[in-house]
Amino acid sequence: MDYLYYLFIALAFIAVVLFLEGLYLTWSAHRSPEAVRIEKRLQAISAGWHGGVEQDLVKQRLLSDSAKLERLLLQLPRIHALDRLLIQSGLQPSLPIFLAIQPSPH
Repeated sequence: MDYLYYLFIALAFIAVVLFLEGLYLTWSAHRSPEAVRIEKRLQAISAGWHGGVEQDLVKQRLLSDSAKLERLLLQLPRIHALDRLLIQSGLQPSLPIFLAIQPSPH
């Protein structure tokens, strides 16, 4: 019977320690510098709030190395959507090369 009492005390101690650790982890997840930084970043993304800082979240890249070809490509409708799909697909060729190797519609 004595061992049952000591087992109960040990389990109660472990439960209290785990409860306190859970409280600490919950508090630190919401108040740590990293959590505050992430919260500010999410606020900057949502609803157009800038907080005085203009940041581009998506890196803009040139469609072509040639300025003339760049201007020509920018005149095409939905060219940025095609470029984004090309980036997401992981294909190596640039947009002008990709357009050049596409078969012509008949």
